Amino acid sequence: MSYLPFTIRNYRPSDFKGYIQLYVESEQFDRSGRFVSSQALAKGLGRPNYSPEKDLFIAEIERKIVGYISLTPELGIGRVLLDCLVHPRCRRKGIATKLSFHAMQRGKELGAKVMQISIPEANLAAKGLVSNLGFNFVRRFLELKLDFYNIHLPDVNRGAFAIRGLRPGEEAELTKLQNRSFVGTWGFNPNTTEEIVYRQNLSCSSPKDVVMAYEGDKPIGYCWTEVNAEENAVRGEKRARIHMM
Repeated sequence: MSYLPFTIRNYRPSDFKGYIQLYVESEQFDRSGRFVSSQALAKGLGRPNYSPEKDLFIAEIERKIVGYISLTPELGIGRVLLDCLVHPRCRRKGIATKLSFHAMQRGKELGAKVMQISIPEANLAAKGLVSNLGFNFVRRFLELKLDFYNIHLPDVNRGAFAIRGLRPGEEAELTKLQNRSFVGTWGFNPNTTEEIVYRQNLSCSSPKDVVMAYEGDKPIGYCWTEVNAEENAVRGEKRARIHMM
């Protein structure tokens, strides 16, 4: 399979099964700990301001999907975010490079001024590829972990603040607070209420998972948490994530 010629084309709805299989087989080789869920992948393809038929490119060999590159437009700040995966058996064959060229052309069509991609620090092959394509390092992100079993959580002194979960119908309020809180910060693209509602309807999120802080009737802060019950069931553990604060 890896020695045969490949083709690049736009994603089609009929590709979904092969798209999932690419994730599954890649994880069997890479053992990266990436959680693969058909429901999550389907939700990702249906997110607002994203057109998989235009923003997702597929690489295939003899009708088998062996790679993809996806563009997430964030034109409010003039950029697109890239996400790419190539089957482990088909790497170092020029597939990622060819996918990147298609993504760059699509980015220009969208009017983006910059393209960005996040790469794990240990992925030297990907770092070398994007460097050869002209990408430059701009920022490092840290992922931190807190084990609840080994610490004692102190009581929370709320003082003059009222703290409660977000209520259904308050998504526009959260959108306004979020955009005001992060205005001018690096890499923040203002969200819309449609995007907030969409994310609230994902299986790993609900309004009660967004903890709001109020001073009187005025919202002054929030902490957005996520608990993926499907992933926890598969892994046999209880894990949560702070998505944004």
